[in-house]
Amino acid sequence: MVDGVFGTVDHLVNNAGILQLRLFEDFSQLSNIASVMDINFWVSIYNTHYTVPHLRKSKGKIVVIASTGAWLSTPRFSFYNASKAALISFFETLRTEFGQDIGITIVNPGVIESEMTQSDYLSELYHTEALICPYYKCEK
Repeated sequence: MVDGVFGTVDHLVNNAGILQLRLFEDFSQLSNIASVMDINFWVSIYNTHYTVPHLRKSKGKIVVIASTGAWLSTPRFSFYNASKAALISFFETLRTEFGQDIGITIVNPGVIESEMTQSDYLSELYHTEALICPYYKCEK
């Protein structure tokens, strides 16, 4: 339907993420964090599944926004980090499956100042990380 309205599909950008910041032991119901995997992982999988036939025709590209959290062990980020690591693993596998038919780029930004990172904990983490990596040089 998308290609019928807008023409060909050349690119898909998978950029979704939510946080539930808690220590693992503080989650009383693990089912309450299903939304983290649903949004951070499964939304990209569904988007990709339905877009692949169009991208094959156009020799298109997929861009995936993951996170450095996929390989950093930051307290309170266990499920967020796991969801982003799952994205990387999944799309690295698709890169092999698709070969040169569909290009895949995985972007792994660090903590970026945004509405999602406005908690006191993340604000402190952002400023600590900024001492190591000069994010202040990046545009918001």
